[in-house]
Amino acid sequence: MKDVFKEREKAKEEEYFRKINEAALKKLQKTTSSGKFISPVSGKPLRKHNLMGVTVFKCPESGGIWIDKTALNELLSKAAKEENLQSSNWYQELTELLSAGGGPSLLESVERSVVDE
Repeated sequence: MKDVFKEREKAKEEEYFRKINEAALKKLQKTTSSGKFISPVSGKPLRKHNLMGVTVFKCPESGGIWIDKTALNELLSKAAKEENLQSSNWYQELTELLSAGGGPSLLESVERSVVDE
């Protein structure tokens, strides 16, 4: 008898995750077909920004920034070449982008977390 209950429970679980995966795929298809990236925080379209010649995407509502692995590596490579990050163009552009509009100051949150460590 226990096997029947376990099988039913497993079938319900599989159905639940199948529905979640289908919904996620539909959302992804909608996003990629429209050519816009959607913020996972606010659900609004992300805006493109140029940071040291690298494209990053910023949520207009939360102020969150998203970049892909290649862009991150390029930014880190450029930052590593700077002797003093605080005075570099890279640092200044990043702080301006983080401080500009959209929700609470992400820069302040980052600075607080660095101080707390």
